[in-house]
Amino acid sequence: MFGVLRRPAVPLVLFKCCLCSWRLVIGKTIVRHVFHLSEFFADPDGIEVLVAGINQEVNAPTIEVHRGDQLQIEVQNGLHVPISFHMHGLEYRSEPFMDGVAGLTQCAIAPNHTFLYDFSVQDYPGTYWYHPHTDLSHLSSIDSMKGVLIVHPPLGSNELHHDLYHEEMVLFYTDWWHQSQHELYMGRLGGQLGPVTTDADGIRVGTFPYQGMLLNGRGGASVAPLAMQPGSRYRLRVINGGWVFPIEFSVDGHALLVIQTDGADTEPLEVDSIQISNGERYDVVLVRRSEACASRTSFWVRAAALGAMPQGGLSTALHLGEAGPPEECPHQNPKTLNCVWDRSRPRSGCLLLTALRRHARAGETYGWDHGAAGEVVVVVFVAVAVAVAPPSPSPLPPSPPLPPPPSLSLPPAGGYRDAHHRCKVHLTTELRPLCEA
Repeated sequence: MFGVLRRPAVPLVLFKCCLCSWRLVIGKTIVRHVFHLSEFFADPDGIEVLVAGINQEVNAPTIEVHRGDQLQIEVQNGLHVPISFHMHGLEYRSEPFMDGVAGLTQCAIAPNHTFLYDFSVQDYPGTYWYHPHTDLSHLSSIDSMKGVLIVHPPLGSNELHHDLYHEEMVLFYTDWWHQSQHELYMGRLGGQLGPVTTDADGIRVGTFPYQGMLLNGRGGASVAPLAMQPGSRYRLRVINGGWVFPIEFSVDGHALLVIQTDGADTEPLEVDSIQISNGERYDVVLVRRSEACASRTSFWVRAAALGAMPQGGLSTALHLGEAGPPEECPHQNPKTLNCVWDRSRPRSGCLLLTALRRHARAGETYGWDHGAAGEVVVVVFVAVAVAVAPPSPSPLPPSPPLPPPPSLSLPPAGGYRDAHHRCKVHLTTELRPLCEA
C-alpha cells in the first residue's frame, strides 16, 4: 500500500531510512537554530546569580515552525555536565530517536560535544515548549534552558479559531531560584531548608520553598508591562514551564475564552481563571467584561503560585494604549477551570478539565493523518504464513529456559553526531539496524 503525494514534486528529493521504515520527503522548509550552552551571570529579577542558559540569554529562543517543516536544532554543549533536550508535547512521528530522553532515545550530549536534532514537525498546530531532559542536580548554576515552541498551520491554512482574535502574545511562566539545584538538594539533605511546601489543604506540593517567578525571562520589577491595542482581541499562549509550582492565571476585568489546551483545539469555553500545572499550556482569547472596571485602561495580569510558602506569584501590568498604573479590580465569585489545587473555594466555582470538549473540526482542518505535510509515505506489509498443528492430546513439554539478555552496546558519549548518523541505533549486541540517510 502506498501513501498519497501531499505536495507537488520539486527538484529537491531526500531519501531516508530510519528503523527500517522508508519515507520519501519532498522539498521542505528547513528551520534551523543553534543552541550554545554556557554559564554566565544574570539578574532577571534584580538578584545576580550564575545561570546556565542558551546563547547567553535567560529567555531562551522562541522557535516558530509550520506543520510540515523540518526543524534542526544544533546543540553545542559548553557546560560541564551532559545534557539533552525534549520538545514538550511533540510526538516525533517516525523519528522517536529525536525525542531527547537521555538514556532511552539517545545518549546525553557530553560536555564540549555537539548534537543535531533534525526531525519533521508533524504535530497539531498549537503551543508547545522545550526543556532539558537530563539530571541537572550536579550543575552549579541555575537552569534557564527552556523556551517556547509554536507550531503554526501549514502555509496557506488558518488556525481553527482564527476569526476570534486579531493578535497574539506569549506568556511563558517559570518558577525561579536563587540557588542551583545542587545547592537546594544539599540544603535539603543537610536540614538547612524549611519543611516541604504544602497547599491550603496540607497536601505536599514541592520539595523546596518558593523563591520567585519569571515571565518571559524577567521577574520582579524587571517585568515590562504588557501593551495591547484598544479594540483588538488577543490570543494569549500561556505556558507553565515551572519546575515545582502550579499557577492560577487571570486578568482583572477580563474573561478568558479557552480555545486550546496542550496543542488540542477545543470548543470555546469562557472562564475567569485557570489553574495551570507544570508543563501545561492553555491558549485563551482575552475578552473585556463591559460591566467590570468599565472606565479603566490598565489591569493586572495575575499568576499566583499555588502552594507557595510564603505566598508568591507575579502580577504584571496590562496597558490598553497609553494608560497609568493599574488598580485593583479582582473577579467576584470567579469561575476557575482545572480547579484541583485549592478545594477551599466553593465547589460551584470550580470546573474540572473535563468541562473542555475537543473541537468537532479539529481533526479534519489540517488533514490529521500520518501522511500529511508534504510527504510520500511508503508502507510495506509483509505477510507471514504460520502453520497451526492440531491440538495434541498429551501435555506439552516444558519450555526451555530463556537465554540471558545480551549486553548493551551504547552509542558514543557525544550522542549521534550529525544528521547522517542520527538513525544509527545501538540497542544491543544483536540488534543494530544501520539506517543511513
